[in-house]
Amino acid sequence: MLRSIRLIAPIALFALFYYPGNAQECNPKDFTISDIHKIDFSDLVRDTGYFLLDEERSNSRSVDVGGQYGPYKGSYNEQRQSFERRLEASGYDFNRDTRYSMVRTALSAVGAEMYANCTAARVISLGIPTTAYSQPTFLLTVRWLAGQVTKPTAPISIRVLNGSVEGQSNLNSTIGRYESKVFKISKLGARLPLELSVIVDGNAYPTQVLPPPVQLKRLRYVERHGVAGVRRPQGGDMCTDQAYLVSEVGSAAGNHPKECVLCVNRSDNGVLLRSTAEVVGALSVRGAYKEVMESQNPHQICGRFYTSGAGRGSGRFEVYQGAYFKVWEAIPVD
Repeated sequence: MLRSIRLIAPIALFALFYYPGNAQECNPKDFTISDIHKIDFSDLVRDTGYFLLDEERSNSRSVDVGGQYGPYKGSYNEQRQSFERRLEASGYDFNRDTRYSMVRTALSAVGAEMYANCTAARVISLGIPTTAYSQPTFLLTVRWLAGQVTKPTAPISIRVLNGSVEGQSNLNSTIGRYESKVFKISKLGARLPLELSVIVDGNAYPTQVLPPPVQLKRLRYVERHGVAGVRRPQGGDMCTDQAYLVSEVGSAAGNHPKECVLCVNRSDNGVLLRSTAEVVGALSVRGAYKEVMESQNPHQICGRFYTSGAGRGSGRFEVYQGAYFKVWEAIPVD
């Protein structure tokens, strides 16, 4: 069962051009992971939505949000890091408020009841095609629903930041009751988000924010194997990319404790997915151990194999040959 997740962005970002008083009536509803999945027409905005999602205080369990991006379904925090690394590698460096605005705009386009209590949304209908999220130009449809107003026409004002409407940054015209008008919107550049504000008869529709046509990199999931910092190839105390440890009185390896730590270092743009870390290998019934190590280094994950010292008559403590450490990594690629 999907649980509710809240976007954590300040309400202040809904300040609208010209008529800031209307902004207080246009607060969006909270929405869930299920809503984010609806943004299937823009990977860039969908990834942004996952990055902005914040777990509710009442439930500390991990959230699975990444199945459609690869074979690995990881914890909420790991997927959040993966999506952010993917966005960074794609040159997507907008601030949090801008990212939030893009997600809000996309969700309103797919039918989420983002403006159920908004006066302007009751009298203005905006039609933004999904191509607006990837193309430099698109056609905006504005319809005046009029509401209780009985006059035949009303003034309409469209303002575009980082773009143009019919070749202008501002356009003033009139629109009839229940009339639909179409306007050509052009984006200014490949790195600037477009902000679109529409006011009809004094009612300001919530500002719509659309992303520039950024080519988003895809995520590749790679299984990584750990290696020893200092390689020891000798049998019975072997530690290379595999571990083979023996503690036994009278053996060539000796009866003293032995340890092998195998580590994976993060790739330049990668994210190590700690929840997939696994120490693999067979152990003797007693005196041999394996574990994923806790680490303060966010760029490295290690696995540890070790045997305790063997006394006379205690038998053979052994990490059997072929033991290894593995973890998956998410890496943005072209």
